[in-house]
Order: sequence, then C-alpha cells, then structure tokens
Amino acid sequence: MDAEGYYARLGVPPDAEASEITAAYRAKARVLHPDVPETGNAGAFILLHEAYEVLGDEFTRARYDRQSRNHAEREPAPKWSEPPRSEPPPPPPLPELPSFLSSKQLRVGLLAGLIVLTVVSVAELAIHVVRMAEAPLPPRLEALYQMPAPGPSLQPTGTPTHYVLPTGGTAPLWRYDRAQRRYFPAAHLEPFSGVAVLDTPARDGMVEIRVTDGQGFIDATRLAPGGTRAARAAYCSYNAGPPLTSGEVLARHGNGDGGLRIDNTNPEPVVLKLRDAQGTTAVSVFAGQGVTRVDGLPPGQFTAEYATGTLWSRACGSFIAGERTWRLADPVLVAADASVTVPSQTAAEISPDAFSND
Repeated sequence: MDAEGYYARLGVPPDAEASEITAAYRAKARVLHPDVPETGNAGAFILLHEAYEVLGDEFTRARYDRQSRNHAEREPAPKWSEPPRSEPPPPPPLPELPSFLSSKQLRVGLLAGLIVLTVVSVAELAIHVVRMAEAPLPPRLEALYQMPAPGPSLQPTGTPTHYVLPTGGTAPLWRYDRAQRRYFPAAHLEPFSGVAVLDTPARDGMVEIRVTDGQGFIDATRLAPGGTRAARAAYCSYNAGPPLTSGEVLARHGNGDGGLRIDNTNPEPVVLKLRDAQGTTAVSVFAGQGVTRVDGLPPGQFTAEYATGTLWSRACGSFIAGERTWRLADPVLVAADASVTVPSQTAAEISPDAFSND
C-alpha cells in the first residue's frame, strides 16, 4: 500500500493521521535540513519533502492511496504454502560401459570431445571480445585520458521528468563518439535544471536526455525524479538559509515613524505583508507566537496578507511545505501605534502565487 515508498520515507504507516504525518515530517526535517551542521543531508531532505508534498495534502494523499491500492490489486503477493514432504528418489544407476569399448577407444573419444569443447570456447571468447570492442567506455574510465573542460551551460528542452541534484556543482553533459567508443564532456547543466530523460534504464551509469542542440548523456546519479514543481521545491529547500527570528524584517520599501503591533494567535509562526494601494510590499515581517512589534514603517493605509507553513526559504520568499496564505478583509491603518491580529475571522484564503507576487 505504499507504491512509491512515501510513507516509509516519513516513517509512518499508511493509515496514519494527518497530524502524525505532519509531526513526522517536521521532526525529520529538523534533522535533515541542509543548514543543520552535523546531520544535514540535502539529498535525503529533498526525498523527504517530496513525500510530504504528496501525503501532506488530503487530496493528493487520497489519489496516491488509490494508486497504491490499484497497484497492489494488479500484482497480488503470491501465497506461500509449504510443499508436501517426500523422500527424494534414489539416483539412477550409472550406465555400464559397453563391453566392446576398449580403453584405447575411450581415450580417443575423450580426446575428440576435449577438442570440440576447446573450439567452442575459443569461438565464444572471440564473440565476447568483438562485443566488448563495440561497447562504450563508461565516463569513470575517462580519468585515464586527458580531457578538455566541459563547455558552456546548455538549456534542456522537453517536458522535465528529472532535475539535476546540487551535489558536486554543475553536472557535465557528455557526448558519445562512436568511432573512439568514448564519452566526451561537451557542456554542463546547472543544479536544479529540469531535464527530459529519453532512456530510463541507465547504461554504463548514464541516461540520455534532450537539450537545445540535440541529445546528450548525464550521470544517472546526478538526477532525481520530478518535474518543474519538484525542482523548484528542491531549490527552495537547498537555499532556505538560516532560520528566521521573530520580528525579523524580510523586506522593506520606505521608512517612517509608524509602528505596528502584531498579535499572532496562530499555533504556528506567520509571515505578514503590508501592501500599499499599488500592491507594492511596504514591509514583510516574520512573527512568532504572541506579540511582535515593528517600527520605522511609513504611515498610511495598507492591505495585510499572511502565510503559514513549514521552513521558510529566503531564496524563494515562501514556505517550503504546507504553505497556506490569507488576505485580511479590513485594511490596516499604520500610524504611531497600530495593531493587527492574526488570524482574523474576516480573512480570505488566497493563492501562494498571489502572496509571493511583489
């Protein structure tokens, strides 16, 4: 009932409650996040986040459970039963050597058989050598040669099925020379680039992908499965930066003598934005539970929006997982001492894209 192993990644059973899934994700994320000095693991964190993206939402989780059930029904586990015990049959008696076959005839027959076996073995060895001569050399053997540095970065094309992992920097794109039976580095791909894999089974540790000027090969260990959305989530996770502190101002446009008191009654921290009449973000601030105060704001009337979620990414300006965003119906009038309560009964949920649009 876990076709892709998402429940196993989070360490919860398939019938776990939604709260158990969220708690398991947060516990593992605090250990595996790349910014954690001793236990951080970018690859493991990306796989953990991929599982939570599916199981953390009730609709995608229900679809995944249906797919897992259908997969289990199509391929039921074989039923094992112990075979009946019986005594093994006695070995057949060895045939007796014909009386007319002398020891000299026996030696001649054995010699002829040995000659035939030798000829067949030599033929098979020759065929194997020919096939080896036609087979490509894997890139790991290219260290024996003097290779040029990879060329400029190329833009992959096609619908992405995988993306480039950030470990090791840029990923070399290889070309295969049939005449020399060797792979040569032709360009490089930036981390988190989405690629369309043409040949899923890896051969010589390489998979074929589509790029702007044709096709090339990339080391299969440098790829992770997932499309554009998964690549962006991995990028945001990898570049999340240090954790936020309550009251930290993330963005500010304009200054003044205004002050704002934020009363966060949410069970989780929030990121609050104030937008002016043109929709420009005047200030974006991280507020923990309880009361947070921000000073030095330009006075005026603003629209307030806030977001909740898990692990804020400084690079992407959004929460990495479980992000939900709202807009308050009542405007906030910033003066010398203004206040706003989060959440508000008059808040309307908006899309994360609308929240991140500055």
